[in-house]
Amino acid sequence: MSLGHERISMMANTQPDSEPGMPQTVRRHGYDQAMEKHGLARYIDHVPGRWGTESGLEAGRSLAARPLAQRPSALHGGADVSALGAYTALFEAGIHIPDDMSIVGYDNIPATGLPPIALSTVDQSGVQMGRQAAELLLSRIEGRTDSEHVLVPPRLIVRKTSAPPRR
Repeated sequence: MSLGHERISMMANTQPDSEPGMPQTVRRHGYDQAMEKHGLARYIDHVPGRWGTESGLEAGRSLAARPLAQRPSALHGGADVSALGAYTALFEAGIHIPDDMSIVGYDNIPATGLPPIALSTVDQSGVQMGRQAAELLLSRIEGRTDSEHVLVPPRLIVRKTSAPPRR
Protein backbone atom coordinates (compact mmCIF):
# COMPACT_ATOMS: atom_id res chain seq x y z
CA MET A 1 0.00 0.00 0.00
CA SER A 2 2.83 2.39 0.73
CA LEU A 3 3.98 1.92 -2.88
CA GLY A 4 0.57 3.03 -4.15
CA HIS A 5 -1.07 -0.32 -4.88
CA GLU A 6 -4.84 -0.53 -4.54
CA ARG A 7 -5.74 -3.78 -6.28
CA ILE A 8 -3.94 -6.16 -3.93
CA SER A 9 -4.91 -9.83 -3.98
CA MET A 10 -4.07 -12.40 -1.34
CA MET A 11 -3.53 -16.08 -1.92
CA ALA A 12 -5.78 -17.35 0.86
CA ASN A 13 -5.08 -20.75 2.33
CA THR A 14 -8.53 -22.31 2.23
CA GLN A 15 -7.89 -25.03 4.76
CA PRO A 16 -10.76 -25.29 7.26
CA ASP A 17 -10.88 -22.45 9.78
CA SER A 18 -11.54 -24.69 12.78
CA GLU A 19 -9.52 -22.41 15.05
CA PRO A 20 -9.47 -18.62 14.80
CA GLY A 21 -5.79 -18.48 15.76
CA MET A 22 -4.57 -20.62 12.86
CA PRO A 23 -1.99 -18.79 10.71
CA GLN A 24 -4.10 -18.94 7.55
CA THR A 25 -7.06 -17.40 9.36
CA VAL A 26 -5.02 -14.70 11.09
CA ARG A 27 -3.22 -13.67 7.88
CA ARG A 28 -6.46 -13.56 5.89
CA HIS A 29 -8.16 -11.41 8.55
CA GLY A 30 -5.11 -9.16 8.75
CA TYR A 31 -5.23 -8.64 4.98
CA ASP A 32 -8.96 -7.83 5.14
CA GLN A 33 -8.46 -5.37 8.01
CA ALA A 34 -5.55 -3.61 6.27
CA MET A 35 -7.53 -3.26 3.04
CA GLU A 36 -10.52 -1.86 4.96
CA LYS A 37 -8.35 0.49 7.02
CA HIS A 38 -6.90 1.99 3.84
CA GLY A 39 -10.29 2.39 2.13
CA LEU A 40 -9.66 -0.49 -0.27
CA ALA A 41 -12.38 -2.91 0.88
CA ARG A 42 -13.88 -2.94 -2.63
CA TYR A 43 -10.65 -4.53 -3.90
CA ILE A 44 -10.48 -7.38 -1.36
CA ASP A 45 -9.64 -10.44 -3.43
CA HIS A 46 -8.91 -13.84 -1.88
CA VAL A 47 -7.36 -16.16 -4.44
CA PRO A 48 -8.30 -19.62 -3.09
CA GLY A 49 -5.85 -22.45 -2.65
CA ARG A 50 -3.39 -23.83 -0.15
CA TRP A 51 0.08 -22.73 0.79
CA GLY A 52 2.23 -24.80 -1.51
CA THR A 53 4.03 -24.53 -4.82
CA GLU A 54 1.33 -26.32 -6.84
CA SER A 55 -1.42 -24.15 -5.44
CA GLY A 56 0.72 -21.08 -6.11
CA LEU A 57 1.11 -22.18 -9.72
CA GLU A 58 -2.67 -22.57 -10.03
CA ALA A 59 -3.27 -19.17 -8.44
CA GLY A 60 -0.74 -17.52 -10.75
CA ARG A 61 -2.39 -19.10 -13.78
CA SER A 62 -5.83 -17.93 -12.65
CA LEU A 63 -4.54 -14.36 -12.16
CA ALA A 64 -2.83 -14.40 -15.56
CA ALA A 65 -6.09 -15.55 -17.19
CA ARG A 66 -8.01 -12.56 -15.84
CA PRO A 67 -8.64 -9.63 -18.16
CA LEU A 68 -5.95 -7.01 -17.65
CA ALA A 69 -8.38 -4.59 -15.97
CA GLN A 70 -9.27 -7.24 -13.37
CA ARG A 71 -5.73 -8.26 -12.44
CA PRO A 72 -4.23 -7.03 -9.21
CA SER A 73 -1.18 -4.81 -9.31
CA ALA A 74 0.14 -6.65 -6.25
CA LEU A 75 -0.16 -10.14 -4.79
CA HIS A 76 0.45 -11.25 -1.22
CA GLY A 77 1.41 -14.90 -1.46
CA GLY A 78 0.40 -15.86 2.08
CA ALA A 79 3.53 -18.03 2.25
CA ASP A 80 6.78 -17.93 0.30
CA VAL A 81 6.29 -21.33 -1.33
CA SER A 82 2.95 -20.32 -2.82
CA ALA A 83 4.30 -16.88 -3.83
CA LEU A 84 7.15 -18.60 -5.67
CA GLY A 85 4.67 -20.86 -7.46
CA ALA A 86 2.61 -17.83 -8.51
CA TYR A 87 5.79 -16.03 -9.61
CA THR A 88 6.63 -18.99 -11.86
CA ALA A 89 3.16 -19.13 -13.46
CA LEU A 90 3.04 -15.37 -14.00
CA PHE A 91 6.54 -15.40 -15.52
CA GLU A 92 5.54 -18.22 -17.87
CA ALA A 93 2.47 -16.17 -18.89
CA GLY A 94 4.67 -13.21 -19.83
CA ILE A 95 3.72 -11.10 -16.83
CA HIS A 96 6.77 -9.19 -15.61
CA ILE A 97 7.49 -9.01 -11.91
CA PRO A 98 7.46 -6.30 -10.49
CA ASP A 99 6.66 -4.16 -13.57
CA ASP A 100 3.25 -5.73 -14.24
CA MET A 101 2.58 -7.14 -10.76
CA SER A 102 4.42 -6.99 -7.45
CA ILE A 103 4.62 -10.14 -5.33
CA VAL A 104 5.35 -10.46 -1.62
CA GLY A 105 5.62 -13.75 0.25
CA TYR A 106 5.66 -14.61 3.93
CA ASP A 107 8.24 -16.65 5.90
CA ASN A 108 11.59 -15.49 4.42
CA ILE A 109 12.67 -19.00 3.45
CA PRO A 110 16.29 -19.17 2.19
CA ALA A 111 15.35 -19.46 -1.51
CA THR A 112 13.68 -16.03 -1.42
CA GLY A 113 17.04 -14.34 -0.93
CA LEU A 114 18.70 -15.91 -3.96
CA PRO A 115 19.62 -13.11 -6.41
CA PRO A 116 17.69 -14.46 -9.43
CA ILE A 117 14.52 -14.64 -7.31
CA ALA A 118 14.90 -11.87 -4.70
CA LEU A 119 11.31 -12.24 -3.45
CA SER A 120 10.10 -9.50 -1.13
CA THR A 121 8.80 -11.26 1.96
CA VAL A 122 7.74 -10.93 5.56
CA ASP A 123 10.22 -12.43 8.01
CA GLN A 124 8.38 -13.81 11.00
CA SER A 125 11.64 -14.43 12.87
CA GLY A 126 11.15 -18.19 13.15
CA VAL A 127 14.48 -18.73 14.92
CA GLN A 128 13.67 -16.10 17.52
CA MET A 129 10.16 -17.52 18.00
CA GLY A 130 11.59 -21.02 18.47
CA ARG A 131 14.13 -19.77 20.98
CA GLN A 132 11.44 -17.86 22.87
CA ALA A 133 9.12 -20.90 22.89
CA ALA A 134 11.90 -23.10 24.28
CA GLU A 135 12.69 -20.55 27.00
CA LEU A 136 9.01 -20.33 27.96
CA LEU A 137 8.75 -24.12 28.09
CA LEU A 138 11.87 -24.40 30.26
CA SER A 139 10.58 -21.75 32.65
CA ARG A 140 7.30 -23.71 32.96
CA ILE A 141 9.25 -26.87 33.72
CA GLU A 142 11.17 -24.91 36.36
CA GLY A 143 7.90 -23.93 38.04
CA ARG A 144 6.56 -20.76 36.44
CA THR A 145 2.77 -20.80 36.75
CA ASP A 146 1.83 -17.37 35.43
CA SER A 147 1.01 -17.12 31.77
CA GLU A 148 3.36 -15.05 29.67
CA HIS A 149 2.65 -13.39 26.34
CA VAL A 150 5.57 -12.65 24.03
CA LEU A 151 5.23 -10.83 20.72
CA VAL A 152 7.92 -11.28 18.11
CA PRO A 153 7.18 -8.60 15.53
CA PRO A 154 7.52 -9.58 11.86
CA ARG A 155 9.49 -7.38 9.49
CA LEU A 156 9.19 -6.69 5.80
CA ILE A 157 12.20 -7.64 3.68
CA VAL A 158 12.01 -5.60 0.48
CA ARG A 159 13.71 -7.18 -2.51
CA LYS A 160 13.24 -7.10 -6.31
CA THR A 161 9.64 -8.34 -6.61
CA SER A 162 7.92 -5.21 -5.31
CA ALA A 163 7.68 -1.78 -6.93
CA PRO A 164 5.10 0.98 -7.41
CA PRO A 165 2.29 0.02 -9.81
CA ARG A 166 2.37 1.19 -13.41
CA ARG A 167 -0.15 3.91 -14.07
